[in-house]
Amino acid sequence: MPDYKYICLDCGYQFDEPRKYTETHGLDSPPYEHMSCCPVCGGSYDEAVECSDCGDIVPLCEAKELANGDWLCESCYAADQAAQPFFDD
Repeated sequence: MPDYKYICLDCGYQFDEPRKYTETHGLDSPPYEHMSCCPVCGGSYDEAVECSDCGDIVPLCEAKELANGDWLCESCYAADQAAQPFFDD
């Protein structure tokens, strides 16, 4: 597994910790809105996983987990499924 834990869904930046901030909306007292985002572009992010076939780092939402615990990116998963024999019952 790579050293970084997250990947930005907007710019693709890989990072350890998201940027966290509190939006007060001009209020002097709570409730405040606590948010986190990509430290580079401010976009949304997801956990990062490494594709077991090609080694690319992809967002968890774009990866498929196999029964053996390996992760595949969408293109490797599609290639893996195309290579599977089709059995008609």
